Amino acid sequence: MLFDTMGRVLAESSHPYPVLTPQPGWHEHDPQTILEAFLRSLSEILGKADSKLLVGIGLSGYYNSIMAVDNRGYPLSNCLLWMDIRSAEEAEDLAKQTAKYSDTGCPTHPMYPFSKIRWMERHIPSVFQRAYKFISMKEYIIHKLFREYIVDSSIASGTGLFNIHSMQWDDEALQMVGLKPAHLSPVHSPLVVLPPMRPYYANKLGLPKEIPVVLGAGDGVLSSIGVGAIGPHEVDNTLGTGGAVRAIMPEPILDEKMRTWCYVVMPGRWAVGGVTAGGLICDWFIRQFMTGELQDKGRREEAYSLLDSYAESVGPGSEGLIFLPFLIGTRTPTWDSNARATLFGLRFHHSFRHVVRALLEGVVLERYSAFRAVEEVLGGIETVRASGGFVHSPVWVQITADVYGRPILIPSVTETTALGAAFLAMISIGLAKGLEDIRSIVKIAKVVYPDPQAHSTYQTLFEIYDRLCRKLVDEFAALRAFREGG
Repeated sequence: MLFDTMGRVLAESSHPYPVLTPQPGWHEHDPQTILEAFLRSLSEILGKADSKLLVGIGLSGYYNSIMAVDNRGYPLSNCLLWMDIRSAEEAEDLAKQTAKYSDTGCPTHPMYPFSKIRWMERHIPSVFQRAYKFISMKEYIIHKLFREYIVDSSIASGTGLFNIHSMQWDDEALQMVGLKPAHLSPVHSPLVVLPPMRPYYANKLGLPKEIPVVLGAGDGVLSSIGVGAIGPHEVDNTLGTGGAVRAIMPEPILDEKMRTWCYVVMPGRWAVGGVTAGGLICDWFIRQFMTGELQDKGRREEAYSLLDSYAESVGPGSEGLIFLPFLIGTRTPTWDSNARATLFGLRFHHSFRHVVRALLEGVVLERYSAFRAVEEVLGGIETVRASGGFVHSPVWVQITADVYGRPILIPSVTETTALGAAFLAMISIGLAKGLEDIRSIVKIAKVVYPDPQAHSTYQTLFEIYDRLCRKLVDEFAALRAFREGG
């Protein structure tokens, strides 16, 4: 996206790319496909920009990804994504050895590269042994364009391998998965300016050589900046493919119950948050259960609009139908990779519309569970700001306000990660003094207020939801053993 220094959107470009699922629980990206989509989008944006007015570029990248490359930088594997849970057994084994949460800020869970690398060592040893580096997708793109392996401390802090106190790779964590620091990229501040781009790509993109490219941070914490949630009791409530509740703090904050995570934002700032995985429910539901023509790329928005209309026709609580949205297990607060999605309370009178409403409510209930954990760790939350694709669904936003019992602030710029990346670049090159300056840029377009009666209904429903989650833990584990033939 292209912004001016006041945060106004001047141009945007995007190119979709598929998530590959070769086996149940596996979620991957093809590195070359992502690189090509990135280059097409950046080229189109630069083509719309006045090169005389362009002052800098800020980068972002998604968290918790890992891939192996050889000594020429060629991929030895696809990129394993945050939603990939193939390393569940490895995560359990690592958790039994020693708790690294107090050092890394990351609970031991298959979401993190910490256990994914152990999986590679066990299941694809030839790849593990040949690997020159283990890197994120962002690092892969940077290496291609700039000929250097470099990772920002924000992305590094989302691996489970980085010490958020010493701001270095954690020696013990590396030893546990058979790595040395040389297997990972050198860590730098998100504010650092990258070296000159390779001439081939600079010419291909039409990028003037004097334009600084700032390393940037991870997508989630940049969203918090872009939505203006920069105070200790302000949270960014995100729902896209995944979901999260985040607050930016002046020091690392950990939870003695290990429900939340803590990542680096930039020098002197950390993000404390909880993550959920239910946001991909709608994509899954449309793909599996809605009519073929609505699955077409050109009619995707129509499908989401239909979901809204179906959900709106049913009252809060879906007449006693509850959905546990655990298609790929749970994250905050229970971190249970065995958890399964569950539709509870289905009766003869329930219709397709009730199921749709229950799906949307279940995703919000899961996020509310994370919200409560984050609120307890922070000692209170005063302001909730919204970001992610769900802000385009009036019904989903209203459900969120009703479940939380809080006003939900929606910014005028909804691509908050891109705005956060642009703003971090502004800090790096001297156009902004610090995070506080974002307050003059972020404008609130709408505030959605909770309905007191609906909130009361959802408080009762959440108690049932919470009990269900706890009571089904053993059954989830039994189902996993059954599926694996145990």
